Amino acid sequence: MISPSSLFLIAVAAAQIAVPPLKARVTDLTGTLTSQQRSALEQTLAEFEHRKGAQVAVLMVPSTQPETVEQYAVRVEESWKLGRKRIDDSVLLLVAKNDRKLRIEVGYGLEGVLPDAIAKRIIEEDIVPRFKQGDFYGGIRAGTDRIMRVIEGEKLPPPRAHAEARGASLDVSQRRPRREPPLRAAARRGSSRRRVRGICMAADRVGFARRADRPARFRDCLAQQPRPRQRREQLFERRLVLGRRRLRQRRWRRLQRRRRQLGRRRRERELVMRPGRLLKHLLVPHWVALRHFPKSSLRKIEEAIKASERQHDGELRFAVEGGLPFHFLKLSPRRRAEALFSELRVWDTEHNSGVLIYVQLLDRRIEIVADRGIAAKVEQKEWDAVCRGMEGLFKQQKYLQGALEGIERITQILARHFPPRGRNPNELPDKPVVL
Repeated sequence: MISPSSLFLIAVAAAQIAVPPLKARVTDLTGTLTSQQRSALEQTLAEFEHRKGAQVAVLMVPSTQPETVEQYAVRVEESWKLGRKRIDDSVLLLVAKNDRKLRIEVGYGLEGVLPDAIAKRIIEEDIVPRFKQGDFYGGIRAGTDRIMRVIEGEKLPPPRAHAEARGASLDVSQRRPRREPPLRAAARRGSSRRRVRGICMAADRVGFARRADRPARFRDCLAQQPRPRQRREQLFERRLVLGRRRLRQRRWRRLQRRRRQLGRRRRERELVMRPGRLLKHLLVPHWVALRHFPKSSLRKIEEAIKASERQHDGELRFAVEGGLPFHFLKLSPRRRAEALFSELRVWDTEHNSGVLIYVQLLDRRIEIVADRGIAAKVEQKEWDAVCRGMEGLFKQQKYLQGALEGIERITQILARHFPPRGRNPNELPDKPVVL
């Protein structure tokens, strides 16, 4: 006998909306977009996929009830299998028109470059305002354009060569490469051998020296050469040894990387759970913590940032914070700096060259967070040198001089990798942020 709970689960499963088949990058089940709009958006996404390799898809449905938009997006992602195998570089923009719900579902390969905070900003700042005006195509186009701009600076494996010639067809089959049938491949290899053997026999007939007429030294060399089967076995053993060696190297690098991550997390946990840290952040008055950065010092820091951005195409922001609010005490200074990097929109620059200097006065920590465009070109030891120079001056109570010294060093780094190229708009505010 079937229990009531089982009957309820069966009814819910039957009530779920079926996932439409994947036939194009833009699927509209509501009839909102015109054919010209679908074609233009499809062409833009196809060009981006052929150039970058990452797959961006759009799905519009009337409703996802009784499921939430998040649950339905997960089912669509599992059914469509977007993204490349072992890379999982996919983004799905799901619009439930009648429910007035949106969802940006990101594959594991792009979670670092497109986290939930940035996806939420894209929905709130680019898509929702246009949807409220009734411009659904404009909202989807603005959202996908910003998603592609964010992914553009990420280092991804290049797309395969055969994907370029497939035109507008969706490259879902990249996950399972098509192979030639075994019988046809064997027949082709056999005909190739017969063709080569026939050429060699013809060469002997037209006058090449017979084996008996060859010099003794040449016959000895032929005798010393391994047979084809023996040669194949030797190559197989060599490849096996090299494969095992590379596997050990990869495992060792993975283990070292994991140890570094665990060590960094342990140090951050020890700093967060330090006994006196909670009392310090809760009891020290805000003005006492920020007394080292008066208004005159903040004006000089702002002037230094303005002068710095004239020498390069990067963007620089300076943030200083005294006591942390209670709900932020569980964050380490590094995690707090990464959160401010997103909140202050330092990531939203044309060349992905934004840099944030974060000073936590009560924890006595300096954190530098660089966008992926500049972080890929600068080694970690250069950022560590900038932090050590600032910390040395801060210990001598020279806070203004230390801040200006850090801005000057970062200016040299940005000028070396992002020199000015004519038009240089100021994309981010220059005024320091006091929290």
